[in-house]
Amino acid sequence: MGIEDERAPTFVQKPKLREDDDEDIIIFECVVLACPKPDVAWFFENKKIKKTAKLKPEIKDLGSHRYYIALKLHDPEDEDSGLYRLTVTNKKGDAAGSIKANFRAIEETDP
Repeated sequence: MGIEDERAPTFVQKPKLREDDDEDIIIFECVVLACPKPDVAWFFENKKIKKTAKLKPEIKDLGSHRYYIALKLHDPEDEDSGLYRLTVTNKKGDAAGSIKANFRAIEETDP
């Protein structure tokens, strides 16, 4: 990798939210183009997210300087609703994205 190949992170696929009903997981995901490999930080309501049994960040190298970045939220509940933000950084620059998520149950009313 030469210095001319280096590039700041840019979104190839903007952050989006996807459900996996089989495992009751919400996945925040995106794809970035970056060289060298970026560092990723996730935030919920401006607090940095740490890996837990409930929240699992991941990054996969897709080749050609593309990276799949995801945050898996297991068993989402009302208190998990809010603003999720990520920053993707390397020595050439950074990119940021956010997703507003609402997991509040809709209250049913009797007719």
